[in-house]
Amino acid sequence: MWRGSPGKFTRSPFVRLRQAKTTGIWKIYWRRQTGKWELYAPASTAKNIMVAMAIIEADQYGCFFG
Repeated sequence: MWRGSPGKFTRSPFVRLRQAKTTGIWKIYWRRQTGKWELYAPASTAKNIMVAMAIIEADQYGCFFG
């Protein structure tokens, strides 16, 4: 909650996953403060969704969870 009534929460997207149809590779993007999406530098691709989720959870540079 930020500048709102108690009990109200805001939501904002912070990660974007896209799968290439031809290769099946997942691309991982993070959202900058400006609202622009950038490839996640430490590991911008993953072979499957479970690997992508593990990369996001590890969050090596603090792009997703601060």
